[in-house]
Amino acid sequence: MARRLAAATAAHEEDDDENEDHGNNPIPELTPGQQLTVDGGELVEMKTKAPKRYTEASLVGRLKAEGIGRPSTYAAIMSLIVSRGYVALKGKKNPPLEATPIGEAVYDALAGKFQFIDLGYTRELEKSFDAIASGKATYLPVITAAHQQLLKETGQALANVETHACPKCGKPMRRRAGKKAGEHWWGCSGYPDCKTTCPDVAGKPGAPKAPAAPPSEHKCKAAKCGKPLRRIQGSNERGPYDFYACTGKPKCKQTYRTGDDGNPVYPAT
Repeated sequence: MARRLAAATAAHEEDDDENEDHGNNPIPELTPGQQLTVDGGELVEMKTKAPKRYTEASLVGRLKAEGIGRPSTYAAIMSLIVSRGYVALKGKKNPPLEATPIGEAVYDALAGKFQFIDLGYTRELEKSFDAIASGKATYLPVITAAHQQLLKETGQALANVETHACPKCGKPMRRRAGKKAGEHWWGCSGYPDCKTTCPDVAGKPGAPKAPAAPPSEHKCKAAKCGKPLRRIQGSNERGPYDFYACTGKPKCKQTYRTGDDGNPVYPAT
């Protein structure tokens, strides 16, 4: 009976399609290879908006929706990502969370390499913890599997780490965070035996700074100083520089322009 009803319904739909009036179709009949001319057009400018940034409240809501974390851990999660500088709070009242350069670097280093950053893996692992708490699973198999997975992924990540040898002793260089946010520099892992440092250039160690020039025979002309001057030469993003600075720094911060003859240009007295 059901089959007969379905067949009758299909036949009725086919009849409706055949009897449908196509007289109001605005598209004219076309032939293959026919050249068409555009009568007009309209340029519509549309701008896409970036999704809103998370706030602490909306991020907790997303964690709940994804089944990540527990009410007792949400405050600790927020405190951790802020205290470690992964995100910055911009504003006073319910401020949005903005990723910092350090946070972006940490994400790039972990994404696609470690399962614990994947929401699905974390969700299932927390379900396993709940099963342990309710007596439906045992501690050792769950933790052993998670630990073995972490060891495997850590080993793979370390094998692909690009190393940079110290230009002086050959030991690996290590990237260090500078005093200002987003600044970095490189130091030899052989410290304190080797104190070589290099500037950070696009995430890699640049040329090490040249040792300071010895004091020259020229004297500082600042009042009550008279200490030797040291010639400072080099280059930075602004270009080359060449001047003389007093060796009495920080008490005396006097500097002098280098003349065409290579000697300091003293101010007229």
